Amino acid sequence: MFAACSTSPEGTARPDVQSTSAPSGVTAEATGPAAENNPTPTSENREPDNTYHNYGVGFSITKPSDWLYTDPQLVKAQVDKARLDDKDLEALVKNGKTPLVVITRYPLSTPKLNPNVIVKLTAVESDNFPLRVLMNFSLQIIKRSSPDLTLVDEIQDTEVDGIAGVYSKFTYTLSPMARNQPILARMWLLSRGKVIFGIIMTGPQEGPDVSEEAFEEILNSIKIAR
Repeated sequence: MFAACSTSPEGTARPDVQSTSAPSGVTAEATGPAAENNPTPTSENREPDNTYHNYGVGFSITKPSDWLYTDPQLVKAQVDKARLDDKDLEALVKNGKTPLVVITRYPLSTPKLNPNVIVKLTAVESDNFPLRVLMNFSLQIIKRSSPDLTLVDEIQDTEVDGIAGVYSKFTYTLSPMARNQPILARMWLLSRGKVIFGIIMTGPQEGPDVSEEAFEEILNSIKIAR
């Protein structure tokens, strides 16, 4: 079972900020020539050192050797199957583009909650876009389908590879179609000019798959070109 943040029948969940009600200044998901020059990082198509490079975007990330690169198109296909009681929320969830890269602890078909990392790009209109506003908006979107969302770490300033941003850690219950799975999520929004990198790491709240050490290893591996 795959989880990231906003509910679908398969347990796929993710925050998505592309909608008509998104904060002013969010324009579109950023794209680049990398899609043509860098194939999707799958288990059959990855570098020997487990590092994914996207030269068009200026981004790299390294997974633990026993984790998997998962085809982002498959993840997007799961999201597109979402059927929610809140039709506005359903439209919002489906409006996002394919992630830049997805890393999972287990194959996507695993029946249990699957720890994962998703990286997405969003284009904005200014270099000084208020990331706290965007983070709060993303959390409110998740809360629409998971009212029990609770902050573990309040929204705070942070840096990843020297790129300034904001971070939050929170719990919520992925329900009802995902059998009320308790989720622990961490989210970073990083600003590089008019592009925002969204990094979302999710998994269970307890047990061996909480994956804090692996998530820290992955986060520390990220390199973003200036």
